[in-house]
Amino acid sequence: AQIGPHSFPENKRLLTFSVGFYTICCALLQAMSVLIEKNFFVRTYDKEGLPGSAVMVTSELGRGEHKIEVVFHFRDSSNKHTETFTQSVGSYFSKDGEIDELELQRDVQLAMRRMEESLAASGSKKKN
Repeated sequence: AQIGPHSFPENKRLLTFSVGFYTICCALLQAMSVLIEKNFFVRTYDKEGLPGSAVMVTSELGRGEHKIEVVFHFRDSSNKHTETFTQSVGSYFSKDGEIDELELQRDVQLAMRRMEESLAASGSKKKN
C-alpha cells in the first residue's frame, strides 16, 4: 500500500514522519503502561459470590535472569495480600524448544487458587 503519488521509500519526508510518529506513539504507550497501569498486564473482575476477589497481575524478568516472577495483587486496596510465584522460564520449554502452555497455565491457576483461598479465609475471619 502506498500513501500519496510517490512510492514509500522515495518520499523521505513521509518516511521520516512515519518513523518519528511511530517512535512517539511507542514512547507514549510505554509511559502509560508504567505510570498509569503500574505495569499490571491482567486485571480481573470480582468472582460471583466472592466480593473483593478482583486481581491484578504483574511480572518481572530481570535482564540476564532465567527466573520469572509473577505477582498477583488484589484490586481492593484494603486487602494487602499478594501471591508470588517464581519459576525458571526454561522449565516451561521442551527439549525441542516448544513452550508447554499447559504447565504454565497450571502454575498460574494454582497461584490464583491460593489467592482466592486467602481471600475466603480472611473473609471468614472478619465474620467471626
